[in-house]
Formats: sequence, structure tokens, C-alpha cells
Amino acid sequence: RFTFDAAGHITRKELFTDGTPPDKPKSYVTLYEYNAAGERTRVVFPRGNSIESAYDAKGNLLEQRRKKIGAAKGVPDPSDLVTTFTYESRFNLLKTLTDPRGNVTTYAYDDELGEESKGNLRRITGPAVDGISPVTTFTSNGFGQVDTVTDPTGVVTKDAYDPATGYLLSTTDGWGTPLAGTTRFTHDEVGNVTATIDPNGHRTNFVYNVLNQLVQRTAPAPFGFETFYIYEANGNLFRVDQQTTTTRPGPRPRLNDGPASPTDDWQTTRYGYTTLDQLASVADDLTQTTGFGYDGSGNRTTLTDAKNQKTTSLYDERNLPATVTDAATPAGITASRYDPNGNLTEIKDAKGNPTTYLYDDFDRLSKTTYADGSFEGYGYDKNGNLTSRVTPAGQRITYEYNARDLLTKTITPEDTTIFTYDLAGRLLTATNSTGTITLTYDTRGRVKTVTSPGGKPLTSAYDAAGNRTQLSHPDGFTVLAHYDALHRLIRVSTTASPVPGFVTPTSRNGRLVLTWQGQGALQVAERVTGPWRDVTPPPTSPYEVPLAGAMQFYRLLASPGSAPTHAPISFLYDALSRRTGLTWPTGLTTTYGYDAANRLLSLMLTRGTTARLSLGATYDPLGNRLTQQSEAATAPLRYAATYAYDAVSQLLSATVNGVKTDFRYDAVGNRLAAAGQLYVPNRLNQYTAVGATTLRHDLNGNLTFDGVRTYAYDSQSHLISVTAPRLNASYAYDPLGRRISKTVNGLTTQFLFDGDQLIADYDASGKLLARYIYGAGLDEPLMMVRGDTTYSFHADALGSILALTDSRGQVIESYRYDAFGTPTILDPSGQVRATSLVGNRFLFTGREYDSETGLYYFRQRYYHPGFGRFVSREPDPTDPNPYRYVNNNPTSWIDPLGTKLLSPPPTQGLMPGIEGTGGISPRAPPISIDVSPPSPPSPTEWQPPIANPPSGPDVLPIPPVGTEAGQRGGSKWVKAQESLGILTAKGSNSGDEKRPKKGGQKGKGKDIKQVDDIARQFGMDERRRSDFGRFIEKTKGGQDLTFQDLIKAAKEFLER
Repeated sequence: RFTFDAAGHITRKELFTDGTPPDKPKSYVTLYEYNAAGERTRVVFPRGNSIESAYDAKGNLLEQRRKKIGAAKGVPDPSDLVTTFTYESRFNLLKTLTDPRGNVTTYAYDDELGEESKGNLRRITGPAVDGISPVTTFTSNGFGQVDTVTDPTGVVTKDAYDPATGYLLSTTDGWGTPLAGTTRFTHDEVGNVTATIDPNGHRTNFVYNVLNQLVQRTAPAPFGFETFYIYEANGNLFRVDQQTTTTRPGPRPRLNDGPASPTDDWQTTRYGYTTLDQLASVADDLTQTTGFGYDGSGNRTTLTDAKNQKTTSLYDERNLPATVTDAATPAGITASRYDPNGNLTEIKDAKGNPTTYLYDDFDRLSKTTYADGSFEGYGYDKNGNLTSRVTPAGQRITYEYNARDLLTKTITPEDTTIFTYDLAGRLLTATNSTGTITLTYDTRGRVKTVTSPGGKPLTSAYDAAGNRTQLSHPDGFTVLAHYDALHRLIRVSTTASPVPGFVTPTSRNGRLVLTWQGQGALQVAERVTGPWRDVTPPPTSPYEVPLAGAMQFYRLLASPGSAPTHAPISFLYDALSRRTGLTWPTGLTTTYGYDAANRLLSLMLTRGTTARLSLGATYDPLGNRLTQQSEAATAPLRYAATYAYDAVSQLLSATVNGVKTDFRYDAVGNRLAAAGQLYVPNRLNQYTAVGATTLRHDLNGNLTFDGVRTYAYDSQSHLISVTAPRLNASYAYDPLGRRISKTVNGLTTQFLFDGDQLIADYDASGKLLARYIYGAGLDEPLMMVRGDTTYSFHADALGSILALTDSRGQVIESYRYDAFGTPTILDPSGQVRATSLVGNRFLFTGREYDSETGLYYFRQRYYHPGFGRFVSREPDPTDPNPYRYVNNNPTSWIDPLGTKLLSPPPTQGLMPGIEGTGGISPRAPPISIDVSPPSPPSPTEWQPPIANPPSGPDVLPIPPVGTEAGQRGGSKWVKAQESLGILTAKGSNSGDEKRPKKGGQKGKGKDIKQVDDIARQFGMDERRRSDFGRFIEKTKGGQDLTFQDLIKAAKEFLER
């Protein structure tokens, strides 16, 4: 129910509830106030917190003040969260923005630099850090489009435009440097991008129909793979046909043809819709269909899977999920409750155990209370940064930030971690008690070197398109990578380290003489006053090199090309980029086969025409593995397995070589029985007993005793020690949380990481023990070099290592696993070994196995395969079972980070949704660093996707800044606006150029910014902002839209 004032403004909005449960209020009331100009000056939310806004005479927002619950109107309070704005006088463009912490960002325009005043942004000066303010500068062409953007460290991005149409022609990263890379674009007459040419010169072509819908995509030469898109008359995407064969394909399926066979040259995905254009079904070539149902408000209420099993969701009067009923028998029901502002306040799992959430006066999560009454608390600064966390054990962790809201310090009871950044916000150092990680960057802002706490540097090089082509180890050992036109990794090779030797410096006749004793061509460099210069020594051993002065510096480097290149590992792919072949340096070849749903059906390891290992698998319609069989020349590699699942895809039974193991679970996925043992879970989903063994956990939820071993953790739940009879193990972690060393019964192993990937082992003295070479993604080890021997890893569809072969291609070790990953290590004769004879730790799903504890190191957490679960809680406080491993489906899913369930990739080692951060990874930097603290999220994915609620139509967007391109930092913003279909041909905001907008969209530059600001307020990523722009053009074209109109349109768009 709405109440209006005399001017027609809404002054009261009352949303009535259904009154269930009984303690729910009968309605939620939001109040609104306005000034004489009709500008909204105050919003009071149902909880009683409010937002007050003030304007100048021109209608510019001057102040936005968020006030706590019950705060008096118009009375400033120290707790208020205040953001203020000032404007330049000519175009009313934002001049300064002062955030609630008092940090000021300043915007400067062309007239301040003595140029003609057109309102083009020229400079953004951020808040000062250590007395230095970061400055981003912009230049523009004559039409106001951004020409260059220079970040605070001098990295330049340059855009070029068509002078006739204003369409973006190219973007150059690292402009003006030898490492510059340019991406080019071509357009048709209405601005659709018809081709992109990447910095390596590879061209992808696009074709559109008369409605400007993409109908064909052609991959770069020499491949030319094609994808076709077919639409319904109302514009919904109806079908996608993708070429699968690498040769010229046969005819595409006709429009009304049924599903294709897996051997056809095309893979087709079909989409169905309701009469309201809501997605109703998705079907693949195996006739596997997923269906969706909706209520009258457009909420998705049913999901029917390919086995016709239904999950049902019901929503409350605010369209927030109230219950979710799964497909199990009996059905499990998860119920949710919310406070008057729509914050999730309780999740009650299928067993009735509640987890509750409390919020502060600004709707930020302040407390999570678990079913046993234990809780953790959170504190924030005025910008919403998490500043403190109190664990259930009462340990306090604090976080500090600089003026740019970048985390600078984490203080735990055990240690302090300090972070520093460059002016562009890139991490420079991370330091804790284990040492310092140091990073440097190239002229395009890509990571160039990473030096570990042990002083070991890794150096990376890239091609123009950003593919990493080289990774050099501290001793000069180098991994080289090559890519095809689709940026797929096609070859990995290595070069040896420089030949060992030593140098003896002596003084003779006032000159420094270096005597080199060793083998191989070397390079001596002398530094006098300037850069290093090369001195070419004679090719004798030993030999002497006289330098200019007795006190000059010198260093020894490997000569270019002197280190031998080892035989490469090569990869083959089909048109869908599924890996079809892998060739090993030992002469072995691995081939892969897939079904029409991209699931691995077969894997064969051969030498010549002789099969050494053959794997086959079958699946149910949901992708759960039903059978897997291995045929091999050696007995240890032979096995046959069958699997069965319940309605929610939990593993019910596994039969391996005739031995059957049954599993039984409660309503939230805790084991009740397995392999003849009973499990007793408590209200926190912790096992208190397994069989006759009593288990214990600490207050933070970590397993501390399993009947044999005692475990200890730090305040961040890192496992730091394990003790047992004849076992004393300890573990240390670097500033980024990676396990940097372990000591077992006095023997220490140190680890060197490339991103999240372990690439080398060292002993306590720093002597190299082993190094590891990886494929295209996370957790795909290809080779282990240990001493003088190179070993090759051979994995199954999950990435679990089945066999290790030596440099002759002979199997020297093989591995079997139970369903949840407990390993059995076998030597060539089939004898069981307690540990690997060659020091291999990579086993189940490619993760590290600690034989001393029987646990796997899954990065964020450790995994106990015997219990089939993690030993610590999932960091996400809303997980209904925070210990469960991959939803009890270990034969079909993986979790490489210990935090997120993933489907195994169709190409071994290419992880969907995770860019490989180690080894050699296509288009991925060598290190992926997130130093943000574990900020407690809004504890439900169903919350409105806006940071720091309240949100929606009651929150005013931030004012516009300069030109459309300038305010967003150049080409990315231009391209986003072009994709919206509403950017003026020249991007001018001054009105000096009167050119038609792309696609004929009406409106002014201010409208463009309003559309994007609204989209960003609702948390839309670039793709969804693009879709939202087209939605506005299609449904609201030609209308004069207010902010409130756009907000309503955004809600309508998100509901659709």
C-alpha cells in the first residue's frame, strides 16, 4: 500500500506479510521525505535506520548520510556514515568525493589544465597513502573520447577510434613500451563488432542478422571453427550449434531435427521459454533436459533435473526464498527467515538446526550464532571494511587499511602480516614471521618477478596477448610454453639450469681477474658506472677474464641458448577445445574421447600401437559416474568399479573389483554409516564418534583428535601441528596463507609456489629436492624432476594420479583409491607400499597427500579421506554442512581450493571458473593474489546484489563523473557503453558534437551514466550491464526516464 503527497511523491510504502510465522510483523513500512524541488531528502527503512540527502540549487547531490536505527532526523551523530560531493561550475561534474572515512578523491577537467572547456576528465587524484597521492591521467580526442589512460605507475592504455563513426578501432595496453599489445576491432555500419584481432594477430569474426543479433562466430585461422546462434521471433536464444570436428564439418542439424549423436560434427544446445520469456528448459544432444518453473512474481520455484527429480523453492511476500525442498526421499527442507530490511536472520537446515545472523545499524553482518550457541563477531570501519573478527574460541583478529581501502595489516594472536602496494594498488610486498614475498611488474602491469620468503625469485615472460610463455626458476631452470591461435596450451618444454661451477676472483697488475672452473658457455657481466655490459670469455675451461678495475662488480649468467632444451610435452584439442591427445617425451601418447555432454568416456595410454592403459566410463543423465574400468598391461593398474547415488547425487555405494562399500547419510549429508562403521554427528555437523572411536573438535570447529592423532590450529584454522606416537609434525604458512614448509620428526621440507601451484621442494638448507611441471590448469602435474630422473604423471578424469612412469616410459609406481580418496600405493610388482618410493605426494584429484597424517592438503583446508570430509569448517557461514566434501559425490566432483565444488573439466586440468595460477596457464598471471580479509558476506546469495544494504529504489546513485569514457578509465568503459547500444558516436559529453547515437538510441550523456550507475548499484557485471542496456533500449526506448524509472527497470530486468 502506498501513500502520496500533494505532488504525487510516495511518502509511505507498506508491504503486508502473510503473518507466518506468528512473530512476523503484519507489515514492513518504508517512509520517504522530499524537499520543495521534489528531491528525496530522507528514507527511513523498516528497521528504523535511515538515509538523509542534501542537494544544491542545481539539484546536485551534496551529501548522503546513513544514520543508525532510531537516530534523530537532521541531527549529526559521530556514528553517521557520510559521503560528500562537490562539483565544478560549468558542467556540474563531480569535483571531489569524500568517503565516510574522510578520504578525498579529486577530479580535474580540461579547463583546469588550460584547455578548451568541454567537460573532459583529465585527472583523478586518489587519497594519499604515506604522503603520496595516486594520480590517473587521461587525454581525449576532439570528440571527447578517451585517447590515453595512464595509471599512477605510468602504465598507459591507448585507444584509437574511427574518425567517421567514433567506433573503437583498437586498444593498446602498455602503449609506448616494447611490451605493448594491441587488440583491434572492426564494425559494421550500425556498430556491431564484426571482428576482433588479438595482439598476436589472430582474428575472430562475427556475423549478425538484420536485428543485430549475433548469428555466427568463426574462430581464428587456421582453425575457423564455427558456432551458430538461432533465435525465436521474440529474440530469445533458441539454439546454439557448435562445431566439434577439427576437419570440415558436415551439414548442421536442421531446425526441427532431434538430438544429434555424439559422433556428429555438431553439438547442439536447445533452450525453451515460458510465455513470459522466462527460461523453461535447457537440453543437450543426449536428450538430457533441465527444466525450470516460476511463480506469478517471476521467482524460479522449481528445478527439474535430467532424471526428472524436482527441487522446489517457495518465496515470501518480498520474493525472498522462504523454503527450499530438495529431491531426496524423505525430502529435506531448508527454511530461511529475514529481518524487516530483508537481511537473512536464520537458516534452519533439514534437521531443524538453526544458524542465526545479527546485523548492525547499517545492515552489516555483526554476529553469526551456530546451533550450539557458539558465535563469531565482526566489526567494520565507516567504509564497510572488515576491521575485526572474533572467533568462536574468543580469538580476536584485526585488519587495517590504507586510505584507498586496501588491506595493509592483519593481526592475529600468533602473528602480524603486513602488505604494501604500488600507487596503482598492485601488491608489492607481503610479510609475516616466515619472511617477505616481493613482486615486480612489467610495463603492462603484469607480474614479472615474485620472490619468496626464502629469497628465491621466479621470473615470468608473456606474449603480446598475455599468455605466459616462460617461467624461470631461481637456479635458471626454465619452463617454456607455446599456444595456438585460440590461446590453448599446445606445448610445454624445459631448459636445464646453468652448468654448475665456481669463480675465483684475484687481483693482477691492478685488474680484477675472474677464473671460471666449470663447463658450458657462460657470460660475465661487468658493472662500472652504468648498466651491466657483456664480456665474452674464451671457450676454455678453466679460463680467465680480466676486468677493468680491482674493485668492480661482476656476475655470472648463462649464455643465451647455452642451456639444453628438453623434449616437449605436446597437446591436441578438438573444435570445442576438449583435449584429445597428449604426447610425452618418453614416447608415450595419451588419447581422450568424450560424449556429447563433454564427459570423458575413454582415456588410452599407448606406446606406438601397444596399449599400456585403457580407461572407460559411463554416466547417468546428471553426469554422475556409474562405471569406470581400467585395462592395463600390468596387473596393479587393472580394476573395475560401479557406483550408485541417491536423489541428490550423494554416493550410496561403490563396488571396486567386487568389493562393495555402502554409505548412509542424514538429511544434511552427514555420514550415518559406511563400511560397517557407525558415525555420530552433533548439531554442528561434527562427528563425535566413528565406530568405537571418540572424536574431538575445538571451539572454532576444527578436528583436534581422531582417535590416534592430535591436531592443533592457529586462530585462522590453519593446521599447525599433528602429534601421535612416533609422530611430531609441524606446518608453516607464508603471508598469503600457502603452506611454505613442513617438518616431520625433525626433517624439514620447504616449498616454493607459483601462485597456488607448488613447483619445487627444498630441504632445510635450501638444497633442491624436486621440481614440478604442470599443464594448463590447477592441479595437473605433468612431470616431477627429482635428482637425475624425470617422472611423468598419468591421471584419470578427476585428475587423480593413476601411475608414475620414469624417463624410459616404464611404470615405476601406481595408485588405487577408495571412493573418497584413501590411497593405496603399489610398486611395479604390485606390492603395497606405505609411502611413495620416489617421494611423490600428488595423488587423489592431483592434491598433495601427507603420508605422515593421512590427510590431503586442499589449500584452504585439509581433507580426511577416511571420514570423507574436511577437518575444518567451510569459511562460508551459510553452508548447511560446512565439513562435507563435494556434496558426498567424490566420483564426479572436485574441490581444488578446499572452498568450492567444481565439475572436472572436459580437458584434463582446465578448471572451469578457476584460472590456473601455477605452472604455465593460458592467459593467467603467474600469481593470483587476494589479500582481502575474509569479509563475512551477506549470508545468503538471495540478498539483493548491492554492497552494504539498504538498497534498491531507496538509495540514490553516486553522481556522474566527467565524460562517459573518462570516468571509467578508457577503453573498457567505451566498449561497455558501445555494447549497451547507447553511447554517442563520439562519446562527447559537452554537446559540441551533435552526432546520432549508435542504434538510434535517444537520450543524453547524463542518461547513459544513469543507466550504468543503476546497473552497478545492482551489482551487475559487464555482461549483465550490457544486457540491461539492450533491455532499456528495447522496452523503454524514447522515454524520458527518471532515476526511479531506471531502478524499477533494473528490478524488472533482474526478475526476468
